[in-house]
Amino acid sequence: MRAELPTGTVTFLFTDIEGSTRLLHALGPDEYANVLAAHRRALRDAFAEHGGVEVDTQGDAFFVAFPTALAAAQAALMGIDALDPGPVRVRMGAGWEWWLAGQLSNLAFLALDRDDLAEAERDGREGLRIVRDQENRQWALWLMSALARAALARGETGRSGIVWGAVRAETERVPSGSWQARQAEQASDLLAATGSRFLAAVEQGRQLDLWDAAAIALGEDEAAQTVP
Repeated sequence: MRAELPTGTVTFLFTDIEGSTRLLHALGPDEYANVLAAHRRALRDAFAEHGGVEVDTQGDAFFVAFPTALAAAQAALMGIDALDPGPVRVRMGAGWEWWLAGQLSNLAFLALDRDDLAEAERDGREGLRIVRDQENRQWALWLMSALARAALARGETGRSGIVWGAVRAETERVPSGSWQARQAEQASDLLAATGSRFLAAVEQGRQLDLWDAAAIALGEDEAAQTVP
């Protein structure tokens, strides 16, 4: 059971593994899974020691609330020390941008549920730009999936399939707990799509880096959206 969230003025701490995809390829899936589990234990111990409450975790990323900025800083330093000198380097930051990206993701999916595609695209793209700047691949899965759904609903089969293919490939490479648990609910139309053009686009998207596919989701790479 999750501890009660702090109230009043709080500090959010966000963390993720620097170069997680590169580390996965260097170590291999089995060893990476062991390293990821050890990283989670070390950081959770540090968070708990300083009164942090875990709000969310996706893949190698944590979102934690602390009652004070000092507590967040102390937890960050303790976590870094606990991981040294292992292979994992963790980026940590305190701020509101990632929280905003999470809210925009929620709004995008709510807009999709009421068939407001324009709002879903607006919120999804704003959130995706934030997480791209932060290089947070795990949180990008949510926002890119929302944008793939919107594109599919508009009949933009090529764009939808490419973006969804990149999301699926990233999920298989680096499993993201909360996304995997909810993708059947949040992306049921994408999972059920069977058109040959869409499936061809999915395979094309699987070959792209996640951020290259994000550029397509954002409408920044029109040339790559056509599927033979």
